[in-house]
Amino acid sequence: MCIAAATVAYFFGFYLPRAHDSEVAEQRRRADLANARRCDADGRKFYANFVKDHAPGRALPGWEIDWGEPEIHYSKKAETCLVNIPSIQRLVEPSYLRAVTPSIHRNQVSDVYRDHAILYGWFERKPEGGETLIDTIEPGVPNYTSEKYFAEKDKLLSQ
Repeated sequence: MCIAAATVAYFFGFYLPRAHDSEVAEQRRRADLANARRCDADGRKFYANFVKDHAPGRALPGWEIDWGEPEIHYSKKAETCLVNIPSIQRLVEPSYLRAVTPSIHRNQVSDVYRDHAILYGWFERKPEGGETLIDTIEPGVPNYTSEKYFAEKDKLLSQ
């Protein structure tokens, strides 16, 4: 009788909760994987549309834009898809001015599902060193020079 009671107690008190916990953990893992896959596809689409919509209007005459590779991340904390969109605009012509002309960096982390920027890294980098913030298109969104921007971006894309 005692062995039967101990077996029942073990089954209901120890085994079932652990089995349930591992089942819940497996369901969470599958949901996280599905969200990450959906975010990757949605983030790539968002990035492609962003570049298509913004590339023609951003390049000044004689300048070129280098669109870097996007970083795409599903944030479990914010329950949304984030994409880092890097771009650098450099003077191409006239070539003799390249050494003295600042490059324009317009990096941003956007929330794909809410369709707005949540972090900017918009600044000019001077050839002799130093960075100066430039105006962004969404007031109220934090805008930082490179060191702070990349630290904040890395935090956002790791949550």
